[in-house]
Amino acid sequence: MTLKEDATLVAEYEGDPFIACWDYQAGRTAIFASDFAPHWAGNFVHWAHYTTFWKQMVHWLAGRT
Repeated sequence: MTLKEDATLVAEYEGDPFIACWDYQAGRTAIFASDFAPHWAGNFVHWAHYTTFWKQMVHWLAGRT
């Protein structure tokens, strides 16, 4: 997987983008390059800040931060 030009890499796994953000025109976009199941995301779904992460991501995407 290749990071889009001008995107901001937030996290990577084994050299591949895992979470990235990009300002596009008047909006924002983000990728989470996994699914939410434990078999793929590992212990990420059990992380103590998992819910906070997603709330903050949605607020950022909505331009509320």
